[in-house]
Amino acid sequence: MKRFIFILVATVLVSCGIDKNKHLEVVEKCQTLEKELQISKDSVLFLNEKIDSLKEQVLILSFPADQRLNHITKLIEENLLDSATTEISKLKRFFPHSKESAKADEKQTIIDNKKLAIKKEEERRKALGFKVFKDQSTITIKEYDGSSIKCVFSGFSFSKTFTFNYICDIDEYYYRTADKDNTYILVDLSLSTKAKSAYPPQLYACKIENGKLIELDKFTHEYATWSTYGAFLGNYHETSHDFSKVNTVNYKLAAEIPFEDSKKPIVILMNKKGNCVLMSGLDVEKVNKYCEVIKIINRNKI
Repeated sequence: MKRFIFILVATVLVSCGIDKNKHLEVVEKCQTLEKELQISKDSVLFLNEKIDSLKEQVLILSFPADQRLNHITKLIEENLLDSATTEISKLKRFFPHSKESAKADEKQTIIDNKKLAIKKEEERRKALGFKVFKDQSTITIKEYDGSSIKCVFSGFSFSKTFTFNYICDIDEYYYRTADKDNTYILVDLSLSTKAKSAYPPQLYACKIENGKLIELDKFTHEYATWSTYGAFLGNYHETSHDFSKVNTVNYKLAAEIPFEDSKKPIVILMNKKGNCVLMSGLDVEKVNKYCEVIKIINRNKI
């Protein structure tokens, strides 16, 4: 193609009346300029690659070996094991002769042992199924603002009647009755916090089918007591329900399920903080990852 261009230029020059020697000089000049241009392009490309290399070195040196090792240690503590392995690879590649690089092998051994322990635990959970979960009567929820909410669950029972809102000064309470062929699972909840506001966690009642959970009902919550009938009517503020005034509030919880399911294993659970997953379809591994198991009723029938 280039040769064709030179021939074309030469032809045009000849047709314009320029003698042969002149047009050869012009062609040679064009060739020289083209070579110089290519050399300049190659030089620019080389310099850009050099700049990129220097930028990468600056980036590497801005995160020195000791900091990288500390970061790896933190990742291991947080069980971010794959990320820790990736950072070990970078440390050994960028700082191969550092003392931190030598210590990275020890960190990798810790990671390998942790992964092996996790695998064994997973196999144990699969072998035991939902039996692997222990009942937790107390759950502490850590809030994003640093506060905590302590949930104490008790009084697990079945009943056709859900009673709540006991009014102390008139000795009366409210109640609901389950539909025919249904029953309530009843739970008492004591919620404690030093924060000025808190809400009961959402609990779920699930049965087990083919190694997975099927949601039966969500628990509703009501106040356990009122100090006076006037407070219940709203004539004045009920301070015993106000976390800005007290540290602990008591609730009554209930979930309505078919009576026939009450004879089967029932898993009562809640989402872990920061998770929001549907209960139906969860297997043992997903329950372990996303949920807190409060209690398994009829555990001996699993």
